Amino acid sequence: MLDADKKLNPDVAGNTWVQVGKEYETAIEHVFSQPGGFTTQIAKEIAADLNDDELRLVTAFLRSEAGKKYTNSSSERVRKFFASNQFRALYSFSILDMYSAKATLMSKYNLKLAPLELQGVK
Repeated sequence: MLDADKKLNPDVAGNTWVQVGKEYETAIEHVFSQPGGFTTQIAKEIAADLNDDELRLVTAFLRSEAGKKYTNSSSERVRKFFASNQFRALYSFSILDMYSAKATLMSKYNLKLAPLELQGVK
């Protein structure tokens, strides 16, 4: 995720990039886990038709071996959500949040920032 930035900063030591990479990973985790963010919205969409008791059962199931296997496959509801305008908007805002986090991090280390390239966004 930092390859383009590394090309713009060829004289930066490898250990600096290791540190930048760690901090960027933490920033990305924050973007996706913030309340109302990407992960929260996907979870809400998936759980929309479940009551509290059903959610507890689903949570227990998802923690089981069978549940872990199940999560590797996509359900129809999730596929529809990923194809929706709501998902595209959420995804776009998440990309912008990640780029903003990267810009802050690059500034902290006085590094050049590669331009944002949006691939696959329609």
